[in-house]
Amino acid sequence: MKHNRNTGTYLFLSGYTVVIFSTLVFILSDLKPAAYAFAVGALLTIVGRYLTLPAPTDFRIKRLNNILAIGAILLIATAYLMIIDNNIWAITLTISAFIDLFTTFRYPKAQ
Repeated sequence: MKHNRNTGTYLFLSGYTVVIFSTLVFILSDLKPAAYAFAVGALLTIVGRYLTLPAPTDFRIKRLNNILAIGAILLIATAYLMIIDNNIWAITLTISAFIDLFTTFRYPKAQ
């Protein structure tokens, strides 16, 4: 399980790096390939998050994992909206970022 956790961490970090840079490129230069790079980064982030999530031992962790699943769906929706050139992608990305921030502080500390 340790190997999956390290792999998941690397996928998560590289995915979010791609998401951030592709979003900046999409905003600043409006290049269409940046939307596809965002989609790849979002998929890497989702897979990395899945590999690093703790096992749902109680109701609180299960609830937080479900909230993160909603954030993952919003990341996929953001990628779709960027590809079809709909400007609502900024709203879905902002909500997903708030969900990530919320769950970061609400997860119990690892022991």
